[in-house]
This record gives sequence, C-alpha cells and structure tokens, in this order.
Amino acid sequence: MAEKEGPVHSAVEHMKWFLIGLAVLIFLWFYSGGYQRSLGNNSPLLLPPSEFGFTGQTNTQTGSNTNGTGSSHSFFGGFVPNTINMVPDAGSNVTGKGESSYNNPNTATPAKTTGQIYTINNQTNVAVKNNIETSRYTNAMSIENYSGVGNGRPDEEYVTIKASGNNTKKISLAGWKLKSGVYGNGYDIESQGVYLPYLGTVNVEQPIELAPGERAIIVTGRPPTGVSFKENLCTGYFEQHQDFRPPLSLNCPVIRDEHIPADPHGFNNYCLDVLDQIPQCQVYTQFTTQLTPECQRYIINYDNYTGCVNLHKNEPNFYSSTWRIFLKQDVGIWHNRREIIELVDPSGKIVDTVSF
Repeated sequence: MAEKEGPVHSAVEHMKWFLIGLAVLIFLWFYSGGYQRSLGNNSPLLLPPSEFGFTGQTNTQTGSNTNGTGSSHSFFGGFVPNTINMVPDAGSNVTGKGESSYNNPNTATPAKTTGQIYTINNQTNVAVKNNIETSRYTNAMSIENYSGVGNGRPDEEYVTIKASGNNTKKISLAGWKLKSGVYGNGYDIESQGVYLPYLGTVNVEQPIELAPGERAIIVTGRPPTGVSFKENLCTGYFEQHQDFRPPLSLNCPVIRDEHIPADPHGFNNYCLDVLDQIPQCQVYTQFTTQLTPECQRYIINYDNYTGCVNLHKNEPNFYSSTWRIFLKQDVGIWHNRREIIELVDPSGKIVDTVSF
C-alpha cells in the first residue's frame, strides 16, 4: 500500500504568513516608539518632523485628531506632525499667517506694525507708520477735503490742504507732494505762484508759503489764468469767463459803492440805475448812447479786475487766505474708490492721509 503524502503548501500560503510576520514586526517597531525613536542626535533631518507640524483634522486607524495639537498615527502608519508656529520672514511688513521662515532660529523678528493693508488689483500697499519717523509737520499741515475724484475731468478734481491755525510761522510748499498710497504715483505740489496776479502782463512768480490758517486748493488740471495764484478781493472777476472748481468767491465790491465823484456830473438817473444792476464781479459790456461819457468811463475804469485791484490792493482785508495751485495734468490722477491720498513733506515723510 502506498504511503500517504503530507500537505503541500502553496506559494499563496507562504506569502500570507510572510505578510503576517511583517505586520507583526511593523507593529512591534511602531509600538516601541517607531519613527520618533529613530530620531536621535544622529538624525539626517535638519529639523525633527514634530517642528514642521500642520494644523487640521487627520483621520487615523484608531480615532481622529481634530484639535491640531500633538501627533497622531495615520492609516498608513506614518507620522502626522504638530501645528506650525508661523514666524514672518525677516523684513516683512506684515504679521500673521501666510509667510513662514520655518522656525529658523536665525530669522530676525520684524518690527510690529499697526498700519492697514490695502489690496487693489493685486497691488498691495502697507502703511507702516510705526516704521516711519514722524514728520515734524504732523500737526502743522493736513488734508482738509477733496472733490471730483474719478470723474475723468482734471479741472474739477482737487485736494485742499491747510496749515494749522496754531502754527507760529509760514510753511513753504517747496518739496511737498501728493501721492497715492495705493498705486504709488506722486505729484510735486507747485511751489511757485503769483501773490498778486495781473491780466494781460507777465506775472512774476515767487515761493508759495502758507501762513497759519491758510489753505491751498490743489487742482489736478491746468490753470485758466496760466499761473497758480492767491485769491483776493477781486479774483471773482476771473469766474465770469473761466470755470474754476470750486468756484471763486464772488465777493468783489459792487460798482455802485465804488468811488463815485462827490459831484457826479454826468451820472444821471439812467447811469445810476445801470450801476445798481451790475452784478458783483461781472464786467458790464452793454453800453448804449443813453449812458453819458462820464458814466461809461467810470464803468470801464473800475468795473473789472484791474480797476478793482487798483482801488483796493492796499486794504488790510484785500488778500484771501486761499491759494489756487495747479498740477497741470491732462487727465485725472485719483481713483474714485479704494484710494489713499497722502500728503508728503519735503523729507518724504507722510504728514496726513485720506482714504475713500
């Protein structure tokens, strides 16, 4: 009788026992410390994985870790590191998330800032006022108001700056700028203007200085009179044939109250009626034969800007507290929203800002 043969182990059974044995070895290695135990002084890694941790929820074989702290074991037996401690790169102007120096001990800690971050069309400006030395003009000059921004008409776009009434001396505008804190474009404020402009002649310019309490309306466009100038009691005459924004003050002396002769020969009732009807700061041109020659000469001599100046330029209240300054640009320079206008002093320091 033939002898009975023993069981034949297939290759599949051998592979099964091999995998079971391997799993047991992996379990024992992992249970005894595994990956972390292998990290010693001779580890080839520059930094242990526990210092590169990530925040978030991790699915595990035996549970889950949702608090982002401590380590957990992944489904594949790998290591899930701890939460990152984000440290801004040296020289960065922002604090918080988004930039990391990977906890490099050689990374310098940036200065703290309190400025706002403005982002427009991927362009970012950080107003880091704590990193900028305070301007000595901070309380001496300011932006008072603005108008016409973003309408595409440079003659209607303007920014008004003002010298504080508490100042003890005049401030020269030489070297001052208006600048966009978002887009970076800057414009020199005109520092030369005409203190007393005359029509039909070459005007001599001189340095513009703002006395305490005075202001300057800085228009983006070009000057209708050809120069920047200081307003006075008679400049309202410029408004008759020019369009200023904001409009010039129409405070001119009325012609009927001017120097009418004590013995007004030739100033008949018709002449006096005409004088009563001429509006302030408007040149009268409707001459008729009913006006006597004396009346016509009086109107021609005094009912205009030059005649007004000659009569009143020596009066104490002749000059206004406002300058009209023009940047001489052919297009608008300020955006109508998400814009920051900065007033910058001659040393490049920000004195005041307005945002909209």
